[in-house]
Amino acid sequence: MMKKYLEFIKEAKSRYEYGCVMVDFPVNNWNELTNSIINTEDVYTGGDEVHGIQEYPHLTLLYPVMNNVKFQEIEKVLKSVVNEKIKIEINKIDYFENQEFDVVKFNIKKNDYLNKIHNELKSLIPNDDKYDIYRPHITIAYVNKGSGIKYLSDYIFSFEVDKILYTESSGLKYIHKI
Repeated sequence: MMKKYLEFIKEAKSRYEYGCVMVDFPVNNWNELTNSIINTEDVYTGGDEVHGIQEYPHLTLLYPVMNNVKFQEIEKVLKSVVNEKIKIEINKIDYFENQEFDVVKFNIKKNDYLNKIHNELKSLIPNDDKYDIYRPHITIAYVNKGSGIKYLSDYIFSFEVDKILYTESSGLKYIHKI
């Protein structure tokens, strides 16, 4: 597992265009979980970017962060707004459509604390986020166009987050402990 993670970091250093602030989805059996949810024949593998099953499950707090933003700037904002662990509740498996594929995801129950963190980061950190509404989710997989609908289901799971990750555009990763 560590070897795979180090390979990911090595690749990431050479290919990130932007930085990203996120939290990991703490599940030890991710491969088993995704194999039980997603039919392999539905997995989208086309296009130039990496698609398929999400390898590193996470919830994005802010993306894209401009490439000149350093961890110290992120940490300053996080220290001002994050004062307790973040409780995250998944309330179902859902999907959204893209021009080329569907994205199957875990929906996150409305969470004012997550919204506050996102809004504070978005207002104080240079970024190119073009979405008016923050819709936190955890991507499970990219599937062939039209097949996302068959994955709709109830799925209840909750967890607490005690760290926030920041990956600079250079690929360097930092952890902010809560």
